[in-house]
This record gives sequence, structure tokens and C-alpha cells, in this order.
Amino acid sequence: MEFPESTIFHADAVVFGFSKSPQFAEAPPSFLYDFGSAGLASTAGRLKIVQGEEVIDEVCWGKLTCESQMTKFATSAEENKTAIRLPDMSFIYEQYYPEIDVEAFLIPEPEPEPEPELPPEPAEVKSCAGLKITEIYSYYETNADEQFVELYNSLNEDIVLDACVLRYKSKDYPLQGTLAPKQYTVVQNLSLTKDPSSELSLEIVDATGSVESASYAHGQKSGTSFALVDGQWLRTYAPTPAAENVYQEFRSCPDGKVINPETGNCINETVAQEPVACKEGYYRNPETGRCKKNEEPVAEKVCDEGYELNPETNRCRKIRASNLSDYPVEEITEETHDSPQVFVAVWALVALGVIVIVYVVIQFRHEIAKIFRRAKL
Repeated sequence: MEFPESTIFHADAVVFGFSKSPQFAEAPPSFLYDFGSAGLASTAGRLKIVQGEEVIDEVCWGKLTCESQMTKFATSAEENKTAIRLPDMSFIYEQYYPEIDVEAFLIPEPEPEPEPELPPEPAEVKSCAGLKITEIYSYYETNADEQFVELYNSLNEDIVLDACVLRYKSKDYPLQGTLAPKQYTVVQNLSLTKDPSSELSLEIVDATGSVESASYAHGQKSGTSFALVDGQWLRTYAPTPAAENVYQEFRSCPDGKVINPETGNCINETVAQEPVACKEGYYRNPETGRCKKNEEPVAEKVCDEGYELNPETNRCRKIRASNLSDYPVEEITEETHDSPQVFVAVWALVALGVIVIVYVVIQFRHEIAKIFRRAKL
């Protein structure tokens, strides 16, 4: 018997039975392997198992001479025996009809190759686009737990907040949950600067980067939030966490008081009513809204004789002696030119003129001499 090199045996041993053995009486043609013979000779024979050119195993029996001799098989069904080779290559003969496991000798059909595994589809990148910052409450009234940042879903579909982070001054605050369309939520447990000296920014960041930002500057006041109202950022005295923003210009006053729009302070409600007149002798102070007594003009003082009123101090002071009224005015009488005083004065002027002329002549005598010589020529 020859088997192709690709033959695979699925049993520990191959059993060849005598054709008249009871267990093979009704065996189908496909039982075991088809050797191209109706049976094996009972008196003598040789059986080889060959794979390719290699003899794997060989047995012989009867009159043939071979490496391992076997006696002649029985010739009747009643005496039929089976030759069994032991592990030491010797044979025994007995009435042995093994139960043949047909399935063990059949070559199963090859299992279909598994379909190649497709690479997993990339996970969908969740985006926070459409999430808006709409209110910032930093200047709390009592403690820092009051601080919050309000967020708004501007889309018509849910936004998964798990993919979002609120970033402030290089610190990240992870968000959680899902925000429905056109709804608000707040982020708390923050550490915001109450009233920064310069502009500070907040960002919403997802796997794609920054998708939203807002900032607030110096000028925040206690109890106010910085809110987006009708597309404009305003400071409002009416914080509305997780709700539509409301602009309130001034603080709320207690009962019985109203806001003074000029100062932004609360004043008594009766003071703010118009018209409100103060009683006679009083006027309304525009800074406080209260009535204040009129300031009466001071009467001019009358000083005693020899004293005058000082306009700076409104006090009387003694008239100084330098006043012209203390000195009598003497009348000046006309005198004739024949008086000795007039004569002396005239001659003094004449003498002074002569002295001047002499000085000039002596000082410029050379120049004068030159002038006369030129005149003679």
C-alpha cells in the first residue's frame, strides 16, 4: 500500500482484518482505506506501508519468507483468528474482533479559515463646541464657596460634558454629565480672583483644543456677577446661576429705602419722592438728600471812632497814624522873583552851565582845534 506524502493517519494503529471476519461482513466500501483488493490472502502474503519512497512498515505471513514470519491464518470462519502485533514486534493470534472507530480513520474536512479581524473603528472624538460661558461670579459676599461660572448649551442637541474641561490660570476643572439643548449649568468649587488688577481669562477645552473663552477685568464689586446679557458683558447686581441672565444696574435696597441714581446708594424712600420741600430756613443737600439749615448772612459791624472794619476778619482795628487825615494841609502862598532864594538858584544854574562848557572844551580841545584849522583853510 502506498500513501501520498500528505496522508495523515488519525489513529495510533492501522488494523487490517480478514475479509471473513464478522465485524467486516457488512462494512461499507469506504471503511478504512481502499487498497484496490477485495481481501487479503489467508495462506501467505506480504503487506507494506509506503509513504513516498520510504517503507514505513512491513509484515508477511504464510509460506513467504520475510523479516518477521507469521503462521498461516485459519481458513474457516469458525477458526478465524486475528493477528495482533505487539510493541516488541511479535505477533499473537486470538479470536479478536475489535470495535473499530470509523470516525478515527476518516480525515475530517478542513475547518474554514477564520475571517480576518478588522481593525477596531476609531473612537468618536466628543466635542464641546457649542458650550458657552455666560456668567462669572467671583466677588463673593460671604465665602469663596459662592463663586461659580455659568455654562450654556447653545446647540439643539445634548453636549456630553465628560469630554470638557474648564481651564483657569493653568488649572483644569473637569466637567461631568450631559447638558440638554438651550439649558444652563454651573461649575462651582473654583478659586477665582475676586477683583483682578488685570484681565483674566477662562477657557473651555476638549480633545480638539480650546472651543470657548471669556474674560473679566478689574472693577468687580461685592455681590455682583459679570454676565452676558443680550450679547454684551455687563456687571449686574442680580446673579442668576443656571438661569437666564438679568441686568440690574444698582444694588437692591431694604424696605423703606430706594436707590439714589446719582450716587448708587440707598436713601430713605420719603427723601426720593418728588416734589419734597424742606421747611422754611432749610434746603436739600444734593449729596445726602437730606434737608440742611440755611446759612444766614452776617451783619456788617459798626466800629467805634478811631477804629475801622477789617474786611478779611470782619473785626474792628485801630486806624493807623499814617492816615493822611492826621496831618494838616498848609496852604502854599505865591512869592516874587526878587526873593533871595530865587536869585541864588538862578546864579547856581548859570555857574553849573559854565562849568559844563569849560569841561567840554578842555576834554575835546584837540578836536576843536582841528575844526578851526580846517575852517581857516
